[in-house]
Amino acid sequence: MNAPPDQPLNPAALAFLVEQTAPLEAGSVTVGHDGAIARREPRGPIRFGFRFAGRTFEAEARPDADALLVEFTTEIGTLPYSVENRVLRSRLLRVLAGLRGTGLEWELSPRQGVRVGGRTRLTTPAIATRIVTAVVTALLPVKAYFDLLDEVLTPPPADDAEATG
Repeated sequence: MNAPPDQPLNPAALAFLVEQTAPLEAGSVTVGHDGAIARREPRGPIRFGFRFAGRTFEAEARPDADALLVEFTTEIGTLPYSVENRVLRSRLLRVLAGLRGTGLEWELSPRQGVRVGGRTRLTTPAIATRIVTAVVTALLPVKAYFDLLDEVLTPPPADDAEATG
């Protein structure tokens, strides 16, 4: 079997994978500079990103006791000071207050940037599909909050009739 020129055949990698028990947990395999694959104990965090509800999330999965803790956050926008836009500030703070009890939390940066995120835990084996399923299961019930945040931060333009009349 000939591999295409842009995809070199790595018999050592195939041999390694054949000898492993499935499933391979996220973070349990490392690839060396020479392309050699080796098993390693998952100990450090696994950083990844994904998109949900039109937003880009940053995530980190790391071992925690006998489970995997996955934390995820996204930038929502900027909370204006009252002097800048009192109405928008009030609306945004009301929506953010509504996040209590949803499993999501929000934080404010020194420059008024708002980040929203959450965390979920899953038992091993921590394979990629289980990690994605856990994150989606945590986010799907609160998707409406992201839609509401978008609506508050980017309201639709006023109708021409309202603007002139």
